[in-house]
Amino acid sequence: MQSNQLQKYPLNEDVINYYMKLAIEQSKIATEKLEVAVGCVMVKFTNNDQDHEIITQSHNKTNQYGNATLHCEINCINQILDKYGQNYDENQIFKQITLFVTCEPCIMCAYSLSLMGIKEVYFGCYNEKFGGNGTVLDLNTANYGANTYPSYGGFLEEECQQVLKQFYEKGNLNLDEDKRHRRKKKEDKHESISS
Repeated sequence: MQSNQLQKYPLNEDVINYYMKLAIEQSKIATEKLEVAVGCVMVKFTNNDQDHEIITQSHNKTNQYGNATLHCEINCINQILDKYGQNYDENQIFKQITLFVTCEPCIMCAYSLSLMGIKEVYFGCYNEKFGGNGTVLDLNTANYGANTYPSYGGFLEEECQQVLKQFYEKGNLNLDEDKRHRRKKKEDKHESISS
């Protein structure tokens, strides 16, 4: 953790790290399946956060189904809606659920979590390009006609970054060869210009 070291969290850090490790396991499954290495776990807390149970967990499945919206957070939301049906009581379900995810939710996922009324979010690494929980946009705290929720980042950040880095070092094998390793190509091009 970086900037959050002095901050007190609603949950015990041992509990946070336990569920973050399970989210990291999901991100590793994503890598094995040639998906972008992001994973999450949704946990229901009751009894003043003393009792907790995993409600659902997932990893990205965008390539598997050819659907760019199937980020792990959206998959978990869909699984909960499937389980409880169309007549779910938002206050009884999502208001008690905490999300643990390896990378800060993107703008799409952050707003979806807000619409569903998630209780809170804990994430690993920051999403410098698409972060919707404070890095690019503050969709978790902005009032766009949806709910707001607290979000805390930097948990097991290096481990989360490492899994993503391993995925991107190989290149996204679902892309055409000429589109893989774009960053490396840019760096090579820059080095040849500056030489």
